Amino acid sequence: MNTKASVETIQLALSDEAVLRCKHILRELYPHIPQEDDAFLFAIRKLQVEGYNLAYIEKEGIAASLVGFRVGENLAWGKYIFIDELATAKKYRHQGLASAIIDWLVDYAKTKKCSKIFLDFVMVDDRAKAWAKQKGFKEYSTRYAITL
Repeated sequence: MNTKASVETIQLALSDEAVLRCKHILRELYPHIPQEDDAFLFAIRKLQVEGYNLAYIEKEGIAASLVGFRVGENLAWGKYIFIDELATAKKYRHQGLASAIIDWLVDYAKTKKCSKIFLDFVMVDDRAKAWAKQKGFKEYSTRYAITL
Protein backbone atom coordinates (compact mmCIF):
# COMPACT_ATOMS: atom_id res chain seq x y z
CA MET A 1 0.00 0.00 0.00
CA ASN A 2 1.36 3.41 -0.96
CA THR A 3 1.16 5.75 2.01
CA LYS A 4 2.79 8.70 0.28
CA ALA A 5 0.57 11.77 0.04
CA SER A 6 -0.33 13.25 -3.30
CA VAL A 7 -0.29 16.97 -3.94
CA GLU A 8 -4.03 16.83 -4.72
CA THR A 9 -4.80 15.93 -1.10
CA ILE A 10 -3.22 19.12 0.29
CA GLN A 11 -5.57 22.03 0.81
CA LEU A 12 -5.74 25.37 2.53
CA ALA A 13 -7.87 25.37 5.68
CA LEU A 14 -10.31 28.14 4.80
CA SER A 15 -13.60 27.04 6.38
CA ASP A 16 -14.22 26.74 10.11
CA GLU A 17 -14.63 22.99 9.65
CA ALA A 18 -11.25 22.70 7.91
CA VAL A 19 -9.49 24.76 10.58
CA LEU A 20 -11.05 22.61 13.31
CA ARG A 21 -9.79 19.45 11.57
CA CYS A 22 -6.28 20.76 12.25
CA LYS A 23 -6.85 21.54 15.93
CA HIS A 24 -5.68 18.19 17.31
CA ILE A 25 -2.24 18.54 15.65
CA LEU A 26 -1.79 22.14 16.72
CA ARG A 27 -2.80 21.29 20.30
CA GLU A 28 -0.32 18.40 20.27
CA LEU A 29 2.36 20.87 19.21
CA TYR A 30 1.20 23.74 21.44
CA PRO A 31 -0.83 22.42 24.42
CA HIS A 32 -1.43 25.97 25.68
CA ILE A 33 -3.64 27.02 22.74
CA PRO A 34 -7.41 27.06 23.33
CA GLN A 35 -9.19 23.73 23.54
CA GLU A 36 -12.69 25.11 23.01
CA ASP A 37 -13.66 25.32 19.34
CA ASP A 38 -14.80 28.96 19.41
CA ALA A 39 -11.66 30.18 21.15
CA PHE A 40 -9.43 28.09 18.88
CA LEU A 41 -11.15 29.46 15.76
CA PHE A 42 -10.82 33.01 17.10
CA ALA A 43 -7.07 32.50 17.62
CA ILE A 44 -6.55 31.12 14.09
CA ARG A 45 -8.78 33.75 12.44
CA LYS A 46 -6.83 36.50 14.21
CA LEU A 47 -3.60 35.09 12.76
CA GLN A 48 -5.18 34.78 9.32
CA VAL A 49 -6.08 38.47 9.33
CA GLU A 50 -2.35 39.09 9.80
CA GLY A 51 -1.44 36.85 6.82
CA TYR A 52 -1.27 33.39 8.37
CA ASN A 53 -2.16 30.42 6.16
CA LEU A 54 -2.89 26.85 7.25
CA ALA A 55 -2.67 23.94 4.81
CA TYR A 56 -3.17 20.28 5.58
CA ILE A 57 -3.38 16.72 4.34
CA GLU A 58 -6.50 14.87 5.39
CA LYS A 59 -6.59 11.14 6.12
CA GLU A 60 -9.50 9.22 7.55
CA GLY A 61 -11.53 12.43 7.90
CA ILE A 62 -9.01 14.36 9.98
CA ALA A 63 -5.90 16.39 9.35
CA ALA A 64 -2.88 14.10 9.34
CA SER A 65 -0.17 16.70 8.68
CA LEU A 66 -0.14 20.48 8.39
CA VAL A 67 1.88 23.58 7.75
CA GLY A 68 1.21 27.04 9.10
CA PHE A 69 2.95 29.74 7.07
CA ARG A 70 3.03 33.38 6.04
CA VAL A 71 3.99 35.08 2.82
CA GLY A 72 6.15 38.11 3.55
CA GLU A 73 8.35 40.60 1.81
CA ASN A 74 11.37 42.59 2.91
CA LEU A 75 14.36 44.36 1.44
CA ALA A 76 16.81 41.55 2.23
CA TRP A 77 15.01 38.65 0.53
CA GLY A 78 12.14 40.10 -1.48
CA LYS A 79 9.06 37.85 -1.27
CA TYR A 80 9.43 34.78 0.90
CA ILE A 81 7.47 32.21 2.88
CA PHE A 82 8.08 31.74 6.56
CA ILE A 83 6.90 28.45 8.05
CA ASP A 84 5.46 28.95 11.52
CA GLU A 85 4.83 25.25 12.10
CA LEU A 86 5.17 21.99 10.25
CA ALA A 87 3.71 19.03 12.09
CA THR A 88 2.31 15.55 11.56
CA ALA A 89 0.01 13.71 13.94
CA LYS A 90 1.88 10.88 15.71
CA LYS A 91 -0.30 8.23 14.05
CA TYR A 92 0.74 9.39 10.56
CA ARG A 93 4.46 10.10 11.00
CA HIS A 94 7.04 8.50 8.69
CA GLN A 95 4.61 8.27 5.77
CA GLY A 96 6.04 11.12 3.69
CA LEU A 97 3.30 13.59 4.58
CA ALA A 98 5.53 16.47 5.70
CA SER A 99 7.66 15.96 2.57
CA ALA A 100 4.53 16.17 0.42
CA ILE A 101 3.50 19.37 2.19
CA ILE A 102 6.93 20.93 1.59
CA ASP A 103 6.77 19.94 -2.09
CA TRP A 104 3.32 21.56 -2.29
CA LEU A 105 4.61 24.66 -0.49
CA VAL A 106 7.51 25.01 -2.94
CA ASP A 107 5.00 25.04 -5.81
CA TYR A 108 2.78 27.49 -3.89
CA ALA A 109 5.79 29.77 -3.24
CA LYS A 110 6.63 29.79 -6.94
CA THR A 111 3.08 30.89 -7.82
CA LYS A 112 3.48 33.75 -5.32
CA LYS A 113 6.88 34.68 -6.85
CA CYS A 114 8.74 33.97 -3.58
CA SER A 115 12.51 33.57 -3.63
CA LYS A 116 12.93 31.65 -0.37
CA ILE A 117 11.14 29.46 2.16
CA PHE A 118 12.30 29.74 5.76
CA LEU A 119 11.87 26.98 8.34
CA ASP A 120 12.91 27.54 11.96
CA PHE A 121 13.43 24.78 14.48
CA VAL A 122 12.16 25.73 17.90
CA MET A 123 13.29 22.48 19.46
CA VAL A 124 16.62 20.85 18.70
CA ASP A 125 15.91 17.57 16.95
CA ASP A 126 18.76 16.09 14.94
CA ARG A 127 16.42 13.85 12.89
CA ALA A 128 14.27 16.84 11.95
CA LYS A 129 17.33 18.83 10.95
CA ALA A 130 18.61 15.93 8.84
CA TRP A 131 15.19 15.67 7.17
CA ALA A 132 15.18 19.40 6.41
CA LYS A 133 18.62 19.16 4.81
CA GLN A 134 17.43 16.19 2.74
CA LYS A 135 14.49 18.34 1.53
CA GLY A 136 16.95 21.03 0.39
CA PHE A 137 16.90 23.43 3.34
CA LYS A 138 20.28 24.91 4.22
CA GLU A 139 21.35 26.65 7.41
CA TYR A 140 20.91 30.27 6.53
CA SER A 141 21.05 32.48 9.57
CA THR A 142 21.01 32.60 13.32
CA ARG A 143 18.00 34.04 15.07
CA TYR A 144 18.12 35.76 18.42
CA ALA A 145 15.16 36.78 20.53
CA ILE A 146 14.38 38.79 23.62
CA THR A 147 11.58 37.29 25.69
CA LEU A 148 9.43 40.05 27.12
